[in-house]
Amino acid sequence: MYFNHKISALIINLLINRKRKEIKLDYRWFLFIVFALPCYLQAQTKITQHKTYQQEGTIYVDVDSDIALNETVLEALKNGITLKFSYEFVIKTDRWYRIKPLATLKKSYWLFYHNVTKQYHVKNPLTYEVAIYNNAKDAIEQIASVKQFPLIHANLLKDTPYELSVRFIIDETDLPNHMKLKTLFSDYWKINSEWEKWSFP
Repeated sequence: MYFNHKISALIINLLINRKRKEIKLDYRWFLFIVFALPCYLQAQTKITQHKTYQQEGTIYVDVDSDIALNETVLEALKNGITLKFSYEFVIKTDRWYRIKPLATLKKSYWLFYHNVTKQYHVKNPLTYEVAIYNNAKDAIEQIASVKQFPLIHANLLKDTPYELSVRFIIDETDLPNHMKLKTLFSDYWKINSEWEKWSFP
């Protein structure tokens, strides 16, 4: 969750000048503050870096992301809601006429708060491995970095360019019903990233 510095400076100046009665806010500024400003406050997650490479006959991918969890989401986490996140990967040939993906994969993390120990747990639902952190920031940083995730055996790829797409999402299917409604109508729960695409190998 990041605040645009230019926007913050503008709002501060407007408030100061208003108190000094040196400026009159017209309806356009009012609409901007009410409707446009929340877009800066509830930023989406962004895929910031990615790399594909071959090692011992397997294609791997590294992904780094900037995950935006605001106070509303973190409060739900501390109230006992398990947050289930996933990176979705789609491999297809880098041709416009290729519709069916060659492979679709998912890397998942479960994040939950232990109320007794006051610690944050990051669980791999496939291996059941759990990493424990004393604060949410460190737990989110682990989820934000994927290293050496195996995509596909290199011998399954032909001598043609391929495209890899990746995005980060929150799995809403296991949330309580009242939370599902919030994810539909509240900007605070718009956590998913856009698709990031690049060619390889």
